Amino acid sequence: MISTTLAADTNEESSPKHSRLNRFFRVLFKRKIVLVSAVTVVVIVFSAVFAPLVAPYDPYEPNFLARLQKPSWQHPLGTDSLGRDTLTRIIYGSRASLQVGFMAVFVASSIGMVLGLVAGYFGGIINTIIMRSIDALMSIPMMVLALAIASLLGGGLLNVIIALGVAMVPAYARVVCAQALSVKQNDYVTAFRSIGASHLRTLMLRVAPNCLPPLFIVMTMQMGIAILVEAGLSFLGVGISDPEASWGSMVSEGYAYLYEAPFLSFAPGIAIILIVFSFNMIGDGLRDALDPKLRGVI
Repeated sequence: MISTTLAADTNEESSPKHSRLNRFFRVLFKRKIVLVSAVTVVVIVFSAVFAPLVAPYDPYEPNFLARLQKPSWQHPLGTDSLGRDTLTRIIYGSRASLQVGFMAVFVASSIGMVLGLVAGYFGGIINTIIMRSIDALMSIPMMVLALAIASLLGGGLLNVIIALGVAMVPAYARVVCAQALSVKQNDYVTAFRSIGASHLRTLMLRVAPNCLPPLFIVMTMQMGIAILVEAGLSFLGVGISDPEASWGSMVSEGYAYLYEAPFLSFAPGIAIILIVFSFNMIGDGLRDALDPKLRGVI
């Protein structure tokens, strides 16, 4: 009986569901809200990629005979002041929001990781110069800094990505610097240096990989922030403007018809809330799944 129990326990421990990857996903999707958020992001990404197939109308062609129509079977979210289908423009607007989110986070995380690694690993005067510069950028609110850069560069998708990429660098630099300061003190880093490894090899093979988990968490959280800031810039007229479909510019356009046709602002506003909330919840789930203290809990 005892041997049978031990054998069952051994098989359970060696089964695939107890693997590290499965355990990671169990912790990640432990809360249903994280799973729902992941499904929401997948649906929005799918609709953005296949917008020409999913969208029922042309997002740019006006139809003045159908302007400011209320929601109906033909136009589930109504039409705007030019008669364009609101649902179609929301679907195409997700393309701009996701492009800005992914690209701005990629630019900011790449620059911030390099600066953070160099500052944390070498320390001394290098750390002081880099981190004081980062502190100077952090003293300016992200929205204000992005607004200033976007105003100088002008509107458009590329300029918004550049503006947000620069404005978000401090968050990544500080996280990676703190992680690098901790990692470089470990024995395996000292041992790797003692066998003649260069600083570049040590950074790339020993320090950088151990800075990735917290970086991924920040990247997921910053996706929602980037989309929200882009919507704010477009709302203020320095981001993506008409006729390009953008959730922020759609909210701004609908503001003029808030009493006559409130769905023009509410629909893209709800889309912004959903995507930002979903990325925040996924980032929160990643934090739990990547936290070593929680790996043995489930």
